[in-house]
Amino acid sequence: AEMITTFVAYGDSQSCESNHMQLLRQAAYLGPAAIIHCGDIVERGERKDQWIDAFKTLGLVPPWTDFLPCPGNHDLPDNGYQRHFPTIGLWYSRDFGSCRVISLNAFDPDLPLRRGQQWRWLLRALQSHTGPKIVFFHLPLFSPGIPDIWMHGSNLPLRAVLHPLFVQERVNLVLCGHEHLYYRTVQDDVWYIISGGGGGNIWGRRPLNTTDVMDVTILVRGFTIITVQQK
Repeated sequence: AEMITTFVAYGDSQSCESNHMQLLRQAAYLGPAAIIHCGDIVERGERKDQWIDAFKTLGLVPPWTDFLPCPGNHDLPDNGYQRHFPTIGLWYSRDFGSCRVISLNAFDPDLPLRRGQQWRWLLRALQSHTGPKIVFFHLPLFSPGIPDIWMHGSNLPLRAVLHPLFVQERVNLVLCGHEHLYYRTVQDDVWYIISGGGGGNIWGRRPLNTTDVMDVTILVRGFTIITVQQK
């Protein structure tokens, strides 16, 4: 028998709790196996009040749905992310039937250098699994954003290391945030989606790179629905 597993993904709610709440209610209604947050849960990771408000909103996640976060640049100051998610660590994986979902810390300085604890763990997590693989982290490898000092645009050091690995290990889908928009591209049979419309301001007036006709860029608030068919 075929089983269908549904995931919902978005990022960059950034303490805009009324927008976040609206999205989360709609997402929970779908009854997903997991809600994937691609980072920047709060605007300022050092502010305890913003985390308190965020967790009130996250109380809308149903008990049968896993909430899977990854660290964004706004979450990390004063170890805000680590203090509020102490049990999962900065990188981890979860299996849903035959589908493996892998969360990474894009801000690990050793990752672009192919070294360190997270890199070695990632190799094992990918190589030990033969079923569908979804990887998510905050900074996009492919992006329509214009590069700036806040790490917008395509992250070329991470792309040089991670994209060949994802191709080699047949990763099906990579989810990111950071850019406040929806973007989709397929590179060497790997699907890349930016789902950064999780509540923060949409970049309607921000200049964008011109991209290939197969790439899709939409300035919209919302989440991405992923369905995985498993035998």
